[in-house]
Amino acid sequence: MVCLASFLLVRRWRLQAIYLLFALAFTQNFFTPLLYTAGITGAETSRALILVKEILLFALFLYSAWMLYVDRIRLQGPRLLLTFFAAWCALRGGVALLSGEDIAQAGRVLRSVGVPLEVFTVGLAAALNVGLAERALRWLTRTLAVLAVAALVLFAFTGGEFWQKYANVGSYNVEVKGEDPADQLEDVGVSASGAGRKEFAFLSQFRAMGTFGDPISMGFALSLGILLLGFYGKWHWSRSLLLLVMMVALFVSFTRSAWVFLTVSAATVLLRRQRYGLLLSLALGAAVLASCFPAFSEFVFSSLDKLVTADPTDLHAAGLRGFYTDAWLDSGNLLGKGLDPAVRAIPESGYAFLVEHFGLPAYASFVAFHLWLFASFSRCPRRPGNLGEIAQATIAGTLVTMHTSQYPFSFAGYLGIWFLLGCASRHLARLEPAWTIAPRQLPAAPQG
Repeated sequence: MVCLASFLLVRRWRLQAIYLLFALAFTQNFFTPLLYTAGITGAETSRALILVKEILLFALFLYSAWMLYVDRIRLQGPRLLLTFFAAWCALRGGVALLSGEDIAQAGRVLRSVGVPLEVFTVGLAAALNVGLAERALRWLTRTLAVLAVAALVLFAFTGGEFWQKYANVGSYNVEVKGEDPADQLEDVGVSASGAGRKEFAFLSQFRAMGTFGDPISMGFALSLGILLLGFYGKWHWSRSLLLLVMMVALFVSFTRSAWVFLTVSAATVLLRRQRYGLLLSLALGAAVLASCFPAFSEFVFSSLDKLVTADPTDLHAAGLRGFYTDAWLDSGNLLGKGLDPAVRAIPESGYAFLVEHFGLPAYASFVAFHLWLFASFSRCPRRPGNLGEIAQATIAGTLVTMHTSQYPFSFAGYLGIWFLLGCASRHLARLEPAWTIAPRQLPAAPQG
């Protein structure tokens, strides 16, 4: 029923269904646990609700792929590499399933690595539809600003019992989504990632996660919104207010990886635009912030110290060290060791996630896709409305933050980023030569 409804919706709305996809992705992990905790929906109904956005995206992907085929947009360049990446992961996953691995666990992993190609394709198709990509990105920016306000309200005005009593994300993740109970804090109603940072315990026992149900997903989604507000479109005074709201919401998510992503991305845009003075001013502002607020400086410098000293108790440091040493000494990583979580020997590394599950071809094609796309955007002419610089910025941020986890495979967190990359690739797409698509002319009828 869900499949039929999703395909009929795409048939009726076509690419306009992307608005519904974004709305579901950014709110489902809040409203579905809310309904489940209240007893309005059971586990089976909740699982069906989860599938709505998955199937809707798949239907949009099929429609977009057909559009690109009809418009004679060749499968070449970076898009060809991304297709190879998804196809290789599917092939390796199929081998794992044939060897008897758990189909539910394998399905979750395969779904996550398939999302980039699906969303990228939808973004490219939207960009070829006159005006749709620009409208969608403006709508996305405004929506993220509204959700940032909602996140601040939930962070500031909900007490410690709210999540446990009314929207128990922890129990929902275990009982409905089948996630590991060790990664949840069911007694307080959040996932382990939602627990507050000790340096900021005076503010809240939780990290802001708003309607995303997860602070990491919210952090990356808001980072894209901030980049679009700051660097895309004409400046207006209202943008300053929206930027402030979104940056405060990003800050109280206390998501270091999203902070790093935004920092690298913003610096990339400013360097491309030769705004060295503004870049220096922002760097000085961050230094002043770190020196004036002890909790912030302690949080930042303790994190850096653990990475620099390779603290064995810090999973991010262990993952960074493990990927550049142990990952290349394990022959099983040549073609991957399957989709079972038990094969993961290196924690908190997105690159290790690829090589341990899918092998060297997945890692190489993923990195090559980003590098090729970055270089391609550099060759695009600079013009008003060109998203190439912001797309390049997100690529730089992705390649850096992949060292600390597999963030690009987060559905809600990276949905907008993959869509942006697809939209920006419009300038790289080439139609077939006119003579190959012109209708054939019938021979003239003989005279007389």
